[in-house]
Amino acid sequence: MKKVSIMMIFAILFLTGCKNDRLVCTNLSESDDFSLESKYVFTFSGKDVKKATMKSTGTLLGEFNNDTTIAEYKSAAESSAEEYNEVEGIKAQVSSSKNKVTLTVDITAASLSEEDKIKYGLNSSRDELKKALEENEYTCK
Repeated sequence: MKKVSIMMIFAILFLTGCKNDRLVCTNLSESDDFSLESKYVFTFSGKDVKKATMKSTGTLLGEFNNDTTIAEYKSAAESSAEEYNEVEGIKAQVSSSKNKVTLTVDITAASLSEEDKIKYGLNSSRDELKKALEENEYTCK
């Protein structure tokens, strides 16, 4: 009986509101030489964005799949990460493996200035974020 009660409590918690605490939006752009997969994850506390993560993975294909182009793309991603890391509340890092380069940006909204919240859209509601990203060909859940 105790197991059933615990399982029911977890089921209730899972079904009530947990789903609405996050907004996940993805986009995949592909060509013969390059593929870019981007994913935004917004975590909410009530109506406000608590934190956001952006992960963007570029895969160099065809003519772009060579050491020189991969190094150039990685360097550009590292430059972007450096710019993000200059902002209080943002931590960015770059990783690479073979022909893939990934930029991951983690943002803690509470640590941002009001100006930076506006700049990065973290002063927006869930519906506003979803609409803006869907207008830019992202699929949101």
